[in-house]
Amino acid sequence: MSKQKKIITDIGLAQRPVNPSSPGYQETFYFDPTSAKQQASAITWADVSWNTYFGIWCAFPSSTGLQPIIRPNKPINGLVLTDIDMRMEGGRAYKVINPADNSLFDIREDQMLQAILKYGIQPGGLIGGEWVWGYNHVQIKCYLTDSTEYIDMLAANNITTHPVI
Repeated sequence: MSKQKKIITDIGLAQRPVNPSSPGYQETFYFDPTSAKQQASAITWADVSWNTYFGIWCAFPSSTGLQPIIRPNKPINGLVLTDIDMRMEGGRAYKVINPADNSLFDIREDQMLQAILKYGIQPGGLIGGEWVWGYNHVQIKCYLTDSTEYIDMLAANNITTHPVI
């Protein structure tokens, strides 16, 4: 297995602080806790506020002293699809919420397609399957545990199931 792809047993998350005027799900940025660079990047993304400046959306650092959370990378389920985000280079990121921890995050197109084909999307946006975080090249990615790519990562590590239950 390449050092660029790995299964991780702990996951870090930086959640954008709740806005008291519009409570709801917190945009969350996940990172590999063994990478100081990823942690700093996640905190930077979470600790900004977006506003318009002469009609252009701009990010403004808010310096709230955000502290990241490190927890076991246990499989999650019960995710709810809320939106789709078109990316600059033509890709799509599906916005999902995890009601268990109030987080809002992206699932990449390849993983969402496999989830749709295997489980469909239930009324209200409920997505089937179990999900875990893994390191894919230069980013953390949410994987369907029975997706082709994740099964290949497990096989490359000579294991058959996700190591954290």
